[in-house]
Amino acid sequence: IHKLLAILLQMFLLQMKKMRISMTLGKKYINRKIIAKQIIVCSMFIILLFGSFFVGHVFTIRKIGETSFTESKTIEVPVNWENPYKGLIKDEITFYIIEVCKSLKLNPNLPIAILLQENSKQDPYAVNINNNGTTDNGLFQINSAYLLYFADLYWPFNKYNADMSFDWSNWQHNSWVAIHLINDLYKDFDGNIEKTIMAYNAGASAVISGDIPKITLDYRDKVLNNYTLLSSL
Repeated sequence: IHKLLAILLQMFLLQMKKMRISMTLGKKYINRKIIAKQIIVCSMFIILLFGSFFVGHVFTIRKIGETSFTESKTIEVPVNWENPYKGLIKDEITFYIIEVCKSLKLNPNLPIAILLQENSKQDPYAVNINNNGTTDNGLFQINSAYLLYFADLYWPFNKYNADMSFDWSNWQHNSWVAIHLINDLYKDFDGNIEKTIMAYNAGASAVISGDIPKITLDYRDKVLNNYTLLSSL
């Protein structure tokens, strides 16, 4: 799209130059029909330029995801929309998670069960310090040791839009990355919910090796309880 815009702009500038020369030479060398034709061609180039820019912008957004929720700092929950997790998760957070999960064909109960354990207050600015010196950050408490890696892996606007670079304290950014991570873990472990939960807490390598710390086993049990509760709603 960007290359097409550059080519169209060059052609437009060339056509404008021709028209300027024609106007300068006047009737002696160029008749009115040629000038009129050049004006029409220039107008068409202007339309193509604006049209290509618009299409390119929309195409980029749609290519990144099926929804453009990540571009808005505030989520407008549709009128008459009912929160299936009313009293557990805030409406705008619930709506966003459900929409992202819908595009991934992932059951939203899983990331929401994890969220309830990770950050029951749903504080987007929450930072917790671990014994190893790393921190867990944001709504889904993404660990600082992997924060940049996951951002580069899952947050597409890092590549397409510098103004939308990943911000862990933005709950939408944090949710987008966490949900995509959960979805990949779920696929990697063939839909095994228990292993997905443990991998989110301790890392996939710990689950694969079987060297799972007790704190992760306790974490698994609590998230599974949340998942069972959500599934009963």
